[in-house]
Amino acid sequence: MRQGWDLTELATRYRRFIRRYAAVARSLEERRALEPATAFVVRTLLIHEYRRIHLRDPLLPRELLPADWPGIAAYDTCRRLYGRLVGPAEAHLDARAVRFSGPLPPPDRGVAGRFPPVDASREPMSTQ
Repeated sequence: MRQGWDLTELATRYRRFIRRYAAVARSLEERRALEPATAFVVRTLLIHEYRRIHLRDPLLPRELLPADWPGIAAYDTCRRLYGRLVGPAEAHLDARAVRFSGPLPPPDRGVAGRFPPVDASREPMSTQ
């Protein structure tokens, strides 16, 4: 696959993401409750950083990826952290954010399910 795509830099970025956010996950596991404002900031940074990498990914089928492809672990890291952060982050938005016409509408049902588990029969890191 090296002839078609040079995945080296992308793999390096995914591995860096995994290391950085594994440390965040460990920190979150040590806490019983997470302040909603903190969850909002961490979720925002998590999604921003993941998307910066993911948008460069050609999303090749598993059969064409190296056996140790870190993009799958990065997706799972992002999915697990997002699931931990979504409730308190949305609570922060509910408490603070408003529209000109009043309160924000409730979150769409898709917010909580934005990162489904990796399905082996589908593309490795497809997101909605």
